[in-house]
Amino acid sequence: MAPHILLYASPAIGGILQYNHSILCALAALGYQITYVQDIPEALVQMFGAEGMERTRQRAEWFAQQQKQLGIQQHFWLESATPAEAERIVREIAPDLLILSNGGPIANFSPKRAAIRANIPFIIIEHLVHPIKPKEVPQAYAELAQQYVEAKAVIAVSQNNLMLLRKLFGLAADKGQVIYCGRPATYFRSPDPDVRSRLRQQWHIPADAVVCFTAARIEYHQRLPVPACSN
Repeated sequence: MAPHILLYASPAIGGILQYNHSILCALAALGYQITYVQDIPEALVQMFGAEGMERTRQRAEWFAQQQKQLGIQQHFWLESATPAEAERIVREIAPDLLILSNGGPIANFSPKRAAIRANIPFIIIEHLVHPIKPKEVPQAYAELAQQYVEAKAVIAVSQNNLMLLRKLFGLAADKGQVIYCGRPATYFRSPDPDVRSRLRQQWHIPADAVVCFTAARIEYHQRLPVPACSN
């Protein structure tokens, strides 16, 4: 039987949702048995409200349907789960490897604790490291530093995030690596001059003008299709 990998993610929104989808697609293509847990903490449930949570569930479900076509049938959706519930689900699934896709260093604290207690190897991916520690969880920092010690690998998506993990959250100076978020090959193709000319004419942009675009968060809405998995 193929090794069983559990991807445990929080929160299931924004770019992390797309990142997780890409990782799951790649692992499924390699033949691994996959389980996917999406854990929305109480603070986000309250912040989003009923309408926001419904949109969040819909977006996650679009991705889940795409993943099921690849044979990833084990999906768990948790809202406002207690630490005990998070630990229990890791113990019961008992994967060969746990991957934690974090929206911040304190995210997925309980699943990491459960993995250490059950001797399950785990990898931590930190997508966002804020330069100020949250004040409400000071008692967690010593254990968090030990979790980084126990991790098989700690991955940051930028050099700045890696530096902050070492400076503020107890990551050892000789541990951790940066793996930048990737883009498909089409992203690097040279622009099509005909398309460029047509779009500039359409938007009344001079041919020699510099065009800049910045996006803080791009999310999928109900009428947009789910992106296909790319090998």
